[in-house]
Amino acid sequence: MAERTLFTNRIYWVRSVRAGLVTALFLFPLLKAAETASWSAKDATGRGVFNIGAARGTATLVPDAGLSRDVLKLDYTIPVGAVAGVWTKGYPAGLTAAAVDLARVGARAADPSKAADIAVALEIKGGKGVQKIPVPVQGSWTSVQARIDWALVGEFKEAVFVVTPVGSDRTGTVFLDIQFQKGPTVENTTVPGAVRLLDASGRGVFNIGISEAKISVVADDKLKRDVLRMEYRTPASTVAGVWTKGYPGTLASRSINGVRAGVRTASAEQARQIAMVLELKGSKGVQRISIPLTAGWSTLQASIDWALIGELKEAVFVLAPVGGHRQGFVALDLEFAQFAMAKRRPAGALTLMDAQARGRSTSARRRPKSRRCSMKRSAATWPALILSFPPRRPPACGPKNIPPP
Repeated sequence: MAERTLFTNRIYWVRSVRAGLVTALFLFPLLKAAETASWSAKDATGRGVFNIGAARGTATLVPDAGLSRDVLKLDYTIPVGAVAGVWTKGYPAGLTAAAVDLARVGARAADPSKAADIAVALEIKGGKGVQKIPVPVQGSWTSVQARIDWALVGEFKEAVFVVTPVGSDRTGTVFLDIQFQKGPTVENTTVPGAVRLLDASGRGVFNIGISEAKISVVADDKLKRDVLRMEYRTPASTVAGVWTKGYPGTLASRSINGVRAGVRTASAEQARQIAMVLELKGSKGVQRISIPLTAGWSTLQASIDWALIGELKEAVFVLAPVGGHRQGFVALDLEFAQFAMAKRRPAGALTLMDAQARGRSTSARRRPKSRRCSMKRSAATWPALILSFPPRRPPACGPKNIPPP
């Protein structure tokens, strides 16, 4: 009887272990997929090259030591007016809106001197429409991360890299990378009650002259929220920019007193090549706020002059080139909120801004760097010094010794 019980328990144990192994083998891939939720071009079962016009190209999947994964390599020959690229499709069924909301896209020119020869964009094609994401090209890996607009795309079909020549016929090699993954949780605001750039119901670009501009929504790792990414091509004496309008009704003088504008550049060199101004356009007038630029994020906080602008109609970023033709990418961020501004001035006190007129005086003098006045600076005092007897030493430099105009 004891032997039968032991035998029966052993059978139950074997069955339990077997059931556990089967369950683990079945659930492990699902759990792993849920944990990683990331797919690259290598996961696509189908990929190839397409040509529009007289363009030619070949695409292969090659390992990249810097990224530690396989990427696409495209060898291209593209005449002006033609297009070449790489299509990928047949991704795993898990690539859905529930599992993926971010596309990280990168490009690298094999020859850094040819990085400006081409323009690259990723097109995410679905059952409803196409989302286009411009991708910067440099001699090293440069990537952009963009939120996937599933409402626009619909059911995912394929991801396509589109390469076009810039200026003339182009031949070369470019490496392309894409990763679909679950991005970090996006913070809607950083200040309670704030209204942000992407809260506007309408946005677009404008061009003055032969400039070009495109915008897309991307996720920013530093700010931990979505921002606008602007691609621009601005020849000398042209202007490009981004307009936004249709903000919520809470953006009014009764609840908002200031604006915080941010512009992100890739380098100090790029920051010197462009000038950026924020224009707040209202029912009465326009308030213009210049944004000093540095490498990385440059942020400026300013009070809104509601008496000048009246009811806010539009917020516009205006970009102008400095020193000739400029092209590149910038990220834009905007936040309207009730900020902690400077303390109110005492009753009856006046400030510089209360002056009805102001300007630069032609008689303004710069304080000399040395401790003694120069002969040129104190020329008006020299006749008195020469005629005096006994001779006197020149007076020391100081505001009281500067002759009146």
